[in-house]
Amino acid sequence: MSEQNLTLLEAGAVLPAGSPVAKDDTVDALTSRTYRHPVLGERAVVRLVPATIGAAEDLSMEFLGFDKPAPVNEVGLVRQQALGFPAWALVHDPANGHHALALVKEIERLARQAKSRIGPAKDGFNALGERLARAVPHFLPTYYEEAGRAFLAADSTTYAATMFGKARDAERAYALHIDEERQHAVFLEFALAGALTAKALSQHARELSARCTPADAYERFLRLCVERTLGGLPPYAQMHTDLRRLAKAAKLDQGEADRQVLDQLLSAPSLSRAPEGFWAAYAGPLSELAAADPTLRGRLLGMFPQHVADEVWLDVLEQAGATAALTDPQGTVPFAAESPDGPAGWLGRFDVHRQRRGRRDSRSVKLLALLERMSGRLKADGLPVVLCRRHSGVDLDLLDACLALGVPVADPDDSARYQVSRWLSDEREGRRDLVAVAGDGRFLGALADNLEQHLRPNYRETAGDPERVRAVTAVPGLRTAAHTLLDLIAADTARHGLPALARHLDRLALLGCPDGVAVNPEAAERVLGHDVAAMLGRSLRTGLLDELGWPALEEAVARLGVTAADNEDTIGIVNQYPYLVLRRGDMVLVVGEHGVELEHMLRIPADQRHYLWRLVLRYVDKQLLVCWDVGRERAGYWSGAPDDVFTVPDNAFDMSDAMSLPLPGGGRTLGGRPLHVGDRSERHTGRVLTDGASYWVIRHNGDKLVCQEFDPATGERGRASLPAFLEDGAVDGESLVLHLSRLAPRDPVAAGQASPLLGWRVRRRADGSLVGQSTDGTTYALPAGAGIRGDLSGAVRLPGSDAVCGVFATRDWRRSSMTLADAEGWLLGEYTVPQGPSAYARGTRLVPGAAYWHLLRPRDEAGSAALRAVTDEWCAAMLREAVAAIAAADDAAATQEALVALVAQHLPEVTDPSLRAGVAGLVERAAVHVTRLTELRDRCEGKAVETAPKPAAEWTGGVQDHLLSAALSGLIRYCYSRNDSAVRLFAATGAAFTAEQAPTGQLYLDADDDWFDALGILPAAMYRAASPVTSPEHRAALVELLTVVARSGLLTPGSRLREVELKADQPVDEDGLPGTVLTFGARRLLVLSADADDREVKGLEYAADGVFGALPGYAITRERTLDTGGATPDRITEFTRLLAEHGPIAWQHERVAGLSDTAGISLAEATMVLAGLPQQAWHKAESEWVRELLGVDAAAAGAAASRMRSGSVTATARLLALLLPADLAALWRSGPAAAEFAAAWTERHGVRRPVRDDLIVAIDKADVDGSMNASELIHGIANPDTCRWLRGSVDGIDDDDVFVALAKCLPWLVYHLPADDPIRAALPRAVELAQARLADPAMSLPAGYVTERKIDALLAATGTTRVDGADGSISAGAVLLPPDTGWRVVHVRPALLTGVDDPVLHVLRARLDSHQDGVDAALHALLGGQLARLVGYPVPAGIDGFAQDPTRSVPDLVARVAQERGLPADAAALYLQLLALPDPTDRNTALWTGWKPARLKAARAALAATDLVVEAKRPRAGRSLFLPGGWLALKAPHLPLERWKLPLLIGGENGVSGLAIVLPVAPAPQLFALAWDRITAGDGPRFDELVTERRR
Repeated sequence: MSEQNLTLLEAGAVLPAGSPVAKDDTVDALTSRTYRHPVLGERAVVRLVPATIGAAEDLSMEFLGFDKPAPVNEVGLVRQQALGFPAWALVHDPANGHHALALVKEIERLARQAKSRIGPAKDGFNALGERLARAVPHFLPTYYEEAGRAFLAADSTTYAATMFGKARDAERAYALHIDEERQHAVFLEFALAGALTAKALSQHARELSARCTPADAYERFLRLCVERTLGGLPPYAQMHTDLRRLAKAAKLDQGEADRQVLDQLLSAPSLSRAPEGFWAAYAGPLSELAAADPTLRGRLLGMFPQHVADEVWLDVLEQAGATAALTDPQGTVPFAAESPDGPAGWLGRFDVHRQRRGRRDSRSVKLLALLERMSGRLKADGLPVVLCRRHSGVDLDLLDACLALGVPVADPDDSARYQVSRWLSDEREGRRDLVAVAGDGRFLGALADNLEQHLRPNYRETAGDPERVRAVTAVPGLRTAAHTLLDLIAADTARHGLPALARHLDRLALLGCPDGVAVNPEAAERVLGHDVAAMLGRSLRTGLLDELGWPALEEAVARLGVTAADNEDTIGIVNQYPYLVLRRGDMVLVVGEHGVELEHMLRIPADQRHYLWRLVLRYVDKQLLVCWDVGRERAGYWSGAPDDVFTVPDNAFDMSDAMSLPLPGGGRTLGGRPLHVGDRSERHTGRVLTDGASYWVIRHNGDKLVCQEFDPATGERGRASLPAFLEDGAVDGESLVLHLSRLAPRDPVAAGQASPLLGWRVRRRADGSLVGQSTDGTTYALPAGAGIRGDLSGAVRLPGSDAVCGVFATRDWRRSSMTLADAEGWLLGEYTVPQGPSAYARGTRLVPGAAYWHLLRPRDEAGSAALRAVTDEWCAAMLREAVAAIAAADDAAATQEALVALVAQHLPEVTDPSLRAGVAGLVERAAVHVTRLTELRDRCEGKAVETAPKPAAEWTGGVQDHLLSAALSGLIRYCYSRNDSAVRLFAATGAAFTAEQAPTGQLYLDADDDWFDALGILPAAMYRAASPVTSPEHRAALVELLTVVARSGLLTPGSRLREVELKADQPVDEDGLPGTVLTFGARRLLVLSADADDREVKGLEYAADGVFGALPGYAITRERTLDTGGATPDRITEFTRLLAEHGPIAWQHERVAGLSDTAGISLAEATMVLAGLPQQAWHKAESEWVRELLGVDAAAAGAAASRMRSGSVTATARLLALLLPADLAALWRSGPAAAEFAAAWTERHGVRRPVRDDLIVAIDKADVDGSMNASELIHGIANPDTCRWLRGSVDGIDDDDVFVALAKCLPWLVYHLPADDPIRAALPRAVELAQARLADPAMSLPAGYVTERKIDALLAATGTTRVDGADGSISAGAVLLPPDTGWRVVHVRPALLTGVDDPVLHVLRARLDSHQDGVDAALHALLGGQLARLVGYPVPAGIDGFAQDPTRSVPDLVARVAQERGLPADAAALYLQLLALPDPTDRNTALWTGWKPARLKAARAALAATDLVVEAKRPRAGRSLFLPGGWLALKAPHLPLERWKLPLLIGGENGVSGLAIVLPVAPAPQLFALAWDRITAGDGPRFDELVTERRR
């Protein structure tokens, strides 16, 4: 068919009848069908229906009472639709068609639900599908397809794909007939909708090959792939593999088949998204086609496949001959073969493509080689190549090559990123010298900026890395960029003020080494020789913020007791213009122009103070609103009624600090409805402006700011306009910066115009400069390019000066700050808002926002006048004295005191203490810069002195943490790895504890504190080091650990160590305290961490005499003594000598059985113990040599390792240490001290008979061990009379876990144990002991949880008397609530129940918020006698194998079945297994019967030939024969099974019980009889009768 017709059909068009169509196209005739109904009389219903589904439509209308259609006319052509649901059912199964129609309403309801609640809709479709599977499984494919369409309509391709997969699963599971044409249409429909996975397509290819002839399979699959790709989807990754496999099976010529595929696909736009494998697979055929087709070569130049490596695509273009159009002179190749936008456009597009694919960090040698060949054509064309785009990375090699070859390159965008770090890290060949880039002024500045970013890998980096600098200067182009960077730094240093000097010195420090400054020594000298005294002089003459103060604010700060230690976590400030609300701790002050307006103490409950950073404070009509976070909601009160605490949604009040204003009539407005006293929510719209008469709000309208009038009484907004102040002075070419504007009376609540207006407006001029003006006419202009961060928020004149300074505000997620600058952009100070004190405002504790600066008043006018007169020479002399004073001071307080004294001495005119402190702070900053410049010069000249503390001379580095952690795995807790920090920690700690004098200052503690646990497991580490399965590198790590600890002094005989957690009496310094050693008499304490908020300290204490005591100044909240297990320096030295002399101990397998028998552990567990409990990935290949040496398989080793390391790592290490004999040499002579280990183990667990490992593994795999360890569980069941937890509670195992595990495992053992297994005899005794425990009145088990407010109703429902215990517990009959608060755990006392039907159990199930289903099911199994009956079933005597083999356990029944059903004996036996057993997989059947594959195959064939079973493929079934009827697809680890078997299972109708097990109600012999009794009673396997609503 024509391409136009194809496009129209895909868009849903109806083509005229008779339009040309190709034979293969899935098109259908559109028919008009006229229906009549007796009720409608002469009126008719006409429906347009595709012919394929016409019959189904006729049946649907007949169901509604319409006659057969007449006439039926063909009116056009449409895309073919597959028969869906219920149409397919109506056509192919008319007898059940009414059921299909009856389900339509439910399907439509679920389809609507899928658009809003997709999860419940999916559950609904699945539940309906299960109903259909039980009765009419042949409906399932079309039903699930219809469900998939519902999810497609809800835009959920994932769920649609799931439903499509279920449709195909149903075809396989029930061996349904497949209509190939219908299925093709469905596959195409879902593929084009994006709901068909590559896995499903590959599976479809395999199934086609299985059910069709090879030729048909290939043609059908090729047709699907082509239509899918032409429909807009790219080829999937394995498409070529699937097609070639089918073509090979069809014996087609592979080359011709590939060319046929390409010929049909190359016109598809989606091919650009084809995976790399597609192009690599078809590169050869593609080149053959392209060689003969210029248009194809041109198309290839117009596309860049998204998922193909650059090198691969360039190879494809080369092989296809397409690159000739890029390299050859214009006009020498056919016009159709040219790139659509020429070679320059192609190169730019390819560069964009590489960026989008993240290939900027991959140097492309092939691209550079191609560029060299393209250069002649590019220069001849003269069109610039665009390589530096907006916000995009730049391929430096490509750019440099273009410039070096003379290729025209477009001017760069200012935001282009020159990623120097990526370029340097790319080690691939082809790196260029970047000389051409650095030689072009258009790129040099940006290259220098990006070079600076490379030299500073993170924002904290202030010291350059000489190696990094050398790597940069070794590249000629980057060396030029470094020269430019130094010029920029020198220029910025001269242009900016004192506050910026530190940043510029940090920038210079990035190149601060001889190699760095050598690239531009003149510029470096301009920075290093900078006159700091002149900078200080200019700053003092211009002015300091400390010359101004707000007396009322300073009074409030004093009343709050604000100190220098306070920060944003302890101080809160909220703008409530014209007031400021301050909070420190629980005290809140409202500050007005002339003083404190209100004082309030917060009344927030102690348990609701977790999120005080989200506290909302509002000041309205002399009352304070306090509103705090209580989780998902907020609580609050008004200060006038503090006891009236209300709860509101979290969004009731806004967290922003927007400009709000009080209203003359009362209330406060944020641009919406005003907030009044008593209100419980506010309406925030934006910043509010007012001229005293009218009100405006500045708010966002989309992405644009607008200023609108609004009614402050209602919040109703009006027209957009501006206050007169903002409109005045407007000049053409200047734009108003609206978000920086503010306007309000000095006193907004004053009547009329009694209060003067205070406002600020900012306009941006055409040249980029800013000009701001206040209502009093004060004007400040900021030149373009001044480089000051922040918004121009105000202007101020400092005392004694006519100059106007600009105020700039910056706010980001880390902090808010303000900057003061003079008219030239020279910085005078930077201040943190509102906290401080800043180094440039040392005398001002809290700096208010710019909206409050009109309240600042001169502090000391005489002092300000003196500052205006200082000279540079005076500053130089002052700095010399200041540098000396700082060097002589002991700490920051002494430094500040000395500098204030200097200021008082040299500037006696400055008398105000705050101003004096401010001048001292500025002098201190300048002096610090002088010192920094001196140090930086030394460093640049190669004379820098190393200031970091040097390690001890004998230390040469140690074992890496990650190796040591791996060597100690399972013996200590996980520790962070930081080089060799662990052994350094032990060495440094030992030296600090044992030195004659305790060290002063801080030790460098970079190690994880948990490494100290290693001191308590040294004997276990010694044994593991001697193990033959410990790797050499791990052995070396353990030996080094032992050696370092032995030499450290930490094991000095008579000494002891303990870890302590302390509560300090006084505040602690969480930065300065960790790493210090505190002395308490002869004892020393190494502080490991400190928490200033809670005054908590964690440390390690050393007592040389082994005697611990109290720690004055601290309360001990927790302590743990580190028991070294008898490890002494001499014993460790002796061990390491023996290990070096003899090597690891020899492995002797005969010791395993002895330890297994004496300790009562399995063979694999004994193996793990003797091997040192090695930590291996037992299922992986790298552990194979260990398994071979030990003689253990992977599954048993994994289970054994899990058992032996269960519990705490400390307990594991202590057990392992028992294997180390007292005489260390005996370890090599006679082996480990197995007797000591066995004695300790039996003391802990009792005397036991070992259980075989394969049974432990099987229990673990079946997941019937509950929360217990599989080995511990089965060992206890097999040895009930010595099992501790069968007789009472034990540490480490919860009682409820015991009963749940028994209820799960005992039925499993009854079913799976061979008939002659001795463990069977122990099962009744285990049940008896468990029942005896339940009969103990003191026994209680957790039944679930309930909230505290529901306890009374719960207890009342039990009908028993409530008893409150002295310890806070509550009991009522069989119900017990242990002491607790909040969400209470509810226990049940089984001994007080009347049985499994006790009403208490029903009450608990109905009323608990969370119910323990496992405990409930276990109680039913034990109290109801189900377990006792199950383990008490007699096993027929003489069975020498598995009872699941009916020829052994019920031979008479096998003979009867064979006779009655006319089956061979083997087929009859197999039939009984299918009827009765939940897991008759082919593997299990072979295991139980012992039959050879041929015999089993014959039995299956004989049974499959009857109608007793169906043959199909079902996921995870493990067999091919099934009983007729419904199918229950249980999830792993359970096997799916037929629904007919449910009455034979413990879980009954649900299949899986509350214990999460799928096991039969009786042993296999009785189970066979029960199943056959159902057959003889007429209750055989069958499909259910589908019940739906009948048509009325």
